[in-house]
Amino acid sequence: MNRYLSIVFSLIVLFVGSYLIVKDFHKEQIKIWDESASAKVSVDMYANNNYFFHYKDGEPARGTLKPPLNIWLKMICYHFFGINEFSVRLPSIIASILTMLVLWYFGFFVLKRADLGILFALILISSKGYVSYHVSRTGDPDALLVFFVTLAILSLYQLIQKYPIKNNKYYLFLGISLLLAMYTKGIMGLAPLAGLGIYALANKNGRKVLSDYKFYVTSFSVVILVIIYYVLREYLDPGYFAYVLRYEIFSFKEAPNDWVKHPKFTFYINYLFTEGFKPFMYIFPLSLLVYLYSKDNTVKELIKYTFWGIIIFILAMSAATLKNEWYIAPVYPFLAIFTSATMIGMKDIIILKTDRKYHLMINIVFVAIIIALCFNPIKKIHRANHHYKKSVYYFEREGRFFDSVKQDHPQIRDIGVIIPHHTRQLQFYINKYEYLDGTNTTIYKDVDKIKAEDDTIIACDNNVKEKLLENFSYEVIDSDEYCKLIRIEKAKDQ
Repeated sequence: MNRYLSIVFSLIVLFVGSYLIVKDFHKEQIKIWDESASAKVSVDMYANNNYFFHYKDGEPARGTLKPPLNIWLKMICYHFFGINEFSVRLPSIIASILTMLVLWYFGFFVLKRADLGILFALILISSKGYVSYHVSRTGDPDALLVFFVTLAILSLYQLIQKYPIKNNKYYLFLGISLLLAMYTKGIMGLAPLAGLGIYALANKNGRKVLSDYKFYVTSFSVVILVIIYYVLREYLDPGYFAYVLRYEIFSFKEAPNDWVKHPKFTFYINYLFTEGFKPFMYIFPLSLLVYLYSKDNTVKELIKYTFWGIIIFILAMSAATLKNEWYIAPVYPFLAIFTSATMIGMKDIIILKTDRKYHLMINIVFVAIIIALCFNPIKKIHRANHHYKKSVYYFEREGRFFDSVKQDHPQIRDIGVIIPHHTRQLQFYINKYEYLDGTNTTIYKDVDKIKAEDDTIIACDNNVKEKLLENFSYEVIDSDEYCKLIRIEKAKDQ
């Protein structure tokens, strides 16, 4: 590829990817479940200057069982940028941009193939399962996990391809990447690399790496440093490890609450075809042709290497009892590399089979096909990431409105919230303002618990608002399209 064109295409792809990841990432309310859990725990630990666990009613609590790297990064952001959505999500945003940049750099400078580097980055940021809720755009640990896993798989690839040249450097990169991945999400930091063992066994250099004592020193060092955290946490919080075994390890085959989500074995494959990696999954069959007929050894090795990573990881995750779309987030860098190598390899095979005078046209058609494949996914990603402007998820309305009330009416220090569903998302905002200005918040599950003297109330659920109207005379202080902040004047039976 012409150097000038490669720079232009690189800048376009990196700009588009950064735009998709960064645009208005801090404007949406904290999301229910995992993001709100880690955000709340981070506030608790930050407020108490505790770096290992938080307290509830004077006892150590387990709002999250994962190792604390994601929490620590949030706490650092709270210190510099305040307690808000920006700080909660900034580590994920940075990790997502770095993942895109690392894939581009790997292709462009390490493999010295500008076309591969550009396509690695473009396919990644065109993957709806990656640039979305719970991965690159929210404060969950998955974006960090994907970044460290990406560093690990690229380091291992280079270690095997270049062995024994610069093996100390690649061992160091591999060890640090795996350690940080496991400090982000426990055993899931190691799981995505399981299939790469098959590649290593089938590769001459891979077998040399597996017989090298440095490989085991690196692996043992990572395991010891991870164990140190779990031992220390168990010492400070007795019973913690039993919870980890039940809810993190054994839940792989048995749902801890006897509730199974997405039980079908084919759930992940269906998801990747219909949404997460659409339309690129349909390119998979071409990989066999490329592997059989391509003369490019780099392309063939990338296909073989990532194939085993994809297949083993997807099969293992499909066998698990609990399934969610984001559990397979580490597969996206594998998929981006695999698909890119397949497409480049197919183009090169066609060029080798055609007259030289058609090569320019083939390259132009290839670029047009790439644009056509990526345009619709990118458009859908952008639309989905800004859906909150049109509608707010039912479980996130009270928390969003609570935050709005505190910003518009900072003088209010006593608030009651009637919330008939899960309070996890609301708890983040409650803890935020309890720490910032001592706001006292009371949570009610139903209107029946409200007394006339509880004068400042937030209500969002329609049934709750109807009951309030039936039972009380009140003044509306503030409102949005879903919620009301009211001041109760008296009970109607008075």
